[in-house]
Amino acid sequence: MARKRALNQRRLTKRQVQELISSGARPRPDLSVAFEQALFQQLVYELEGDRYLLVFGDQVPGLGGKGDIYAADDFHRFVRWTAKVDEDAKHGRQSSVGHWAYYSALRDRLAANIDMLVAQLRSTMSRTADELDFSYQSLDIVSAYVEGIGIERSQQEIYDHLVAYVGEVLRLRIHGHWEVNNSHRHLLQIQPRVFAPPRQRACWRRFRRMLTR
Repeated sequence: MARKRALNQRRLTKRQVQELISSGARPRPDLSVAFEQALFQQLVYELEGDRYLLVFGDQVPGLGGKGDIYAADDFHRFVRWTAKVDEDAKHGRQSSVGHWAYYSALRDRLAANIDMLVAQLRSTMSRTADELDFSYQSLDIVSAYVEGIGIERSQQEIYDHLVAYVGEVLRLRIHGHWEVNNSHRHLLQIQPRVFAPPRQRACWRRFRRMLTR
């Protein structure tokens, strides 16, 4: 879970964690199970004031027994994200192709509807063309909106819109073009692509982070 969301400025020491546990932190094995397959295998404790304590497993060098405190809303959002990542991996959706093919509503019709999708995104976000102007800076506005409504809602309601907007940011910058590769019969081979040099593909990586973090 992202350290920047922790309520404590510095990671809690083993001693601080044990003091919290001894003072009445309630073990939540029902929530800890969400992290059983994760690298850090964290244990979860519920604290007073709608807070949760995440404690790193002993198998993590240098971190075992240490922990962080998170607000309930941030914690539950992370649990949902972890479950979604596991579900995507289980069904082969962890790649950009598989992820897009599953969550996209338009699929191979996306490239023909870029203008409509961008206009709808501006309307949904209540932003003007001057604000969502296809600049790299405008991606901060889009990221903040996704953060505000949550990953689940973004995937359900504006996934294609985000693909269209981020793709246009990149396309206009490098004078590229859209192409949908639907030459393969398997659905997961259908992918919207904007052709660009490798150094210009940071926009796509940023989009992926928007909807998978």
